[in-house]
Amino acid sequence: MEQAVTESSAEIEAEPTDPVQQASTPERGGFRLRLLEFRLVTLLGDLTLMNGCLWFYYRTGGIDARLFPSRLALWHLSLSLFWLLCSEFWGVYTLARLMPKRSAYVASKASLSTVLAYLLVPFVTPILPAKRSYLILAFAVPTLLMYFWRSLQSRYFSAPGIRQRALLVGGGMYVDFVVREWGSLGKGFDESLPYDIIGFIGEREECPSRLKYLGSRAQLEKVCSACHPDEIVLADNLSAVRDDFLGSVLRCQGQGIQVVEAGRLIEVMTGKIALSQTEANLANILPLFRGGSHRIYLLLKRFVDVVVSAFGCLCVLLVAPLLSFFNLVLNPGPLFYTQQRVGKGGRHFLLYKFRSMVPEAESGSGAVFAQAGDQRVTVLGGFLRRTRLDELPQFLNILRGDMSLVGPRPERPVFVEQFNEQIPFYQARHSVRPGLTGWAQVEFRYGAGAEDALSKLEYDLFYIKYQSMYFDYLIFIRTLKVVLSMMGR
Repeated sequence: MEQAVTESSAEIEAEPTDPVQQASTPERGGFRLRLLEFRLVTLLGDLTLMNGCLWFYYRTGGIDARLFPSRLALWHLSLSLFWLLCSEFWGVYTLARLMPKRSAYVASKASLSTVLAYLLVPFVTPILPAKRSYLILAFAVPTLLMYFWRSLQSRYFSAPGIRQRALLVGGGMYVDFVVREWGSLGKGFDESLPYDIIGFIGEREECPSRLKYLGSRAQLEKVCSACHPDEIVLADNLSAVRDDFLGSVLRCQGQGIQVVEAGRLIEVMTGKIALSQTEANLANILPLFRGGSHRIYLLLKRFVDVVVSAFGCLCVLLVAPLLSFFNLVLNPGPLFYTQQRVGKGGRHFLLYKFRSMVPEAESGSGAVFAQAGDQRVTVLGGFLRRTRLDELPQFLNILRGDMSLVGPRPERPVFVEQFNEQIPFYQARHSVRPGLTGWAQVEFRYGAGAEDALSKLEYDLFYIKYQSMYFDYLIFIRTLKVVLSMMGR
């Protein structure tokens, strides 16, 4: 009996009561992939598989590749481009779809749509084989192999392999904001995020109830030595990072621990700039300095705008006669509609649209937002809005330089005056050309009031701060998905 009591006491003494001991882990060696690196490796694996299937296709389909030596590179390049387009359309490389539960299913859908689009496009793809069985193989083999490869990858290489162990350091409203925003991205700190937050460092009374308290700022190096985090997330006001604490942060960074600022991290993960937590500093809202690379981006963006809008204007000329007929039958009145909007620098311009409402829709009410089930929208207008065809005439605005393909949607002057008074930094959205589509349009529902305008502004400012050709491409692909799914309003 005495021996059993002694053994039980020893077990209790052996259990770690120090939270640092509970959160500690043996130092992890070897090569570990971060999320961006994991995406790149996955992309390379996907492209290798798809191009391998193409090689198998023309080797077994009776296509003698030696007869087309100059076309082989074109075939593989075009297939890779089709995969990039389709994978972006299906969101194959978004964090949620890289996780085990969805990776194989979504990637196989992207593979199937890639093969379908690839076989339907002439000139840049191999000739079709004579036997129909090879066409079946062309669809089945890549799709099944993609499903198998992604299932294998998800099982052995996904979570927790790419999940980063993070320490949250800070206090006050900043840490509350980080915990609230972080939790709103999923069901708390779960698989939808690439982070395991192992604990909090700061004042004990500032530690959120959801996190484990590991010590004060003075204990940062000790905690890092015991817990071996991958990242330190600074939720402090950066002006508070000074003196001995600054030295500790720099020494931890010198040991290979990545240090990130929480506000910037949350911006990237939410895709918006939270104005409620932004200091009254324009540098936190807009990039005040951009070098020559940004000038090149603007020139390239304008070139793309002109080329695409010229093609778009031709499309308007082709569809206008057909729409004019349906407009005459279903929606008597003018086919086109113009409206004053506010553009870059606050300059007013006339925006062109296909009319979707009854004539003189605002004669009695004045300027109001369109609402769900708006009785002013005609039968034809409802179809035009759902498919976004009512926006086609704005290619003329783009060609003239009033707008761009991608940017914040232009608002009406009466609403701009109202929002300028109610919403801080609202004028910042006029620092760039407005767009035919934008980040707020693909990430947020249709806005109908000051509260929605604030939420849309947060997405618009994120686009202005991080705009790039890839970002524009991403928005364009997501807009295409909205159009094809007829989710417009």
